[in-house]
Amino acid sequence: MPHTTTKIPSFLHGDRACTYTLDDVVEAIQGATLVRHYTKKGLTYAKVIGPYHADALIPFLEIIMRIDAAGRIHVFHVNALQDGFMNRD
Repeated sequence: MPHTTTKIPSFLHGDRACTYTLDDVVEAIQGATLVRHYTKKGLTYAKVIGPYHADALIPFLEIIMRIDAAGRIHVFHVNALQDGFMNRD
């Protein structure tokens, strides 16, 4: 897979905005330590916690994906892991 440079804006880390590449997201999903699937309003979602190696202050990413009827995955949330992530919808 070629290296992607697409940045996914995320959160503010101090005075700078943090962004993650698609490669960061794929790596976190491939090394996932926890995955939860659920259905909300007829749509299927997956919450994933996976490793992030680019910043020592951010050891894990939290990711939310929606899986459509055709099986395509739409990533719409990526952030540094926050307390209670798996307990929120």
